[in-house]
Amino acid sequence: MLDQKDLILRDSQRRIVRLKLLSNFYKQSDLISIFIKTELVHSIFKDNEDDLLDYNKLELFHLQFTDSLLELLTKIKRRKEAQIVLNLKEIEVNNKFISRYGQINRTENDFDTERKFYSARVGQYLSDIYERLTGVEVSNTVEDPSSFSGMYGSNYYHDVDSNSYFEREEGLRFYEYEGIQIESRLIGRLNINGFKVRFICGYAYGRDYYELFQIFQSDDEFIYDVQAKVFYFLEESKGELLDKTHNRLKNDIVQDLTIKNEKLVLDNKKAREYLPIEVLDVIKKYRETLDNINFLSNSFSVDEETNILKAMLNLNLDGSM
Repeated sequence: MLDQKDLILRDSQRRIVRLKLLSNFYKQSDLISIFIKTELVHSIFKDNEDDLLDYNKLELFHLQFTDSLLELLTKIKRRKEAQIVLNLKEIEVNNKFISRYGQINRTENDFDTERKFYSARVGQYLSDIYERLTGVEVSNTVEDPSSFSGMYGSNYYHDVDSNSYFEREEGLRFYEYEGIQIESRLIGRLNINGFKVRFICGYAYGRDYYELFQIFQSDDEFIYDVQAKVFYFLEESKGELLDKTHNRLKNDIVQDLTIKNEKLVLDNKKAREYLPIEVLDVIKKYRETLDNINFLSNSFSVDEETNILKAMLNLNLDGSM
């Protein structure tokens, strides 16, 4: 059975362990200094083989100083941990969505690669239509290019506030083949240039998609109205009002969630290391008191010493992290 001395040393060691864990949690220099000083006090009594010291003074020391500090730090830590746990849960949920959308969403590199192939497909598509319009016997099937906008339109195409940018001039002549219309001037120009075109970008007006193309080695631009299946020259005055930059992913869920997780990780780090300034001030005064006090003197007592940490326990810590 443990005697009174062993019980005091055991309880002192438990306090030391708790203080070390809390010092590691907060990573504040004054707390580390307090831990070192407290462990030194414990060691002096532990190594006192001749029992010349009064072990009750070790217990008195902890009651006077350590317990109040542990209570304060634990109280703040619980509040911090509650927020940290919530942040970790949010990170976990975000990671599930990142994994899910990362598998089903095409990346921006995929889009950049696909749009280059799409330019060639549309050029071939228009060439096939031209051959059929001119009576050339061909056996290949005309492939509808509208699947490209169906795949990328909502996530990549520029949003526009009106479809007036894409209104066609009056009195234009069109060739038609199985519901597809091509402005006569446009198909002639395409034929001269070997039906080589470049996809510039796409536009979304609600669920309607419009695509802007440029004829190879020229400044001529034309529009493909996907829903109406009409190809026609873009009116220059309207073209000046359009954003012609390359399309980029508009709502990158994976990127947004990744950025959010990085912020949550940083918030958790700050939560661990941050202490309210009023708490830091009192801890600093406590360290200074601990450095100067002669806890082994006969005058040391609970009644004579002022416990500066009691005020800390009554601090208003609402909203403090």
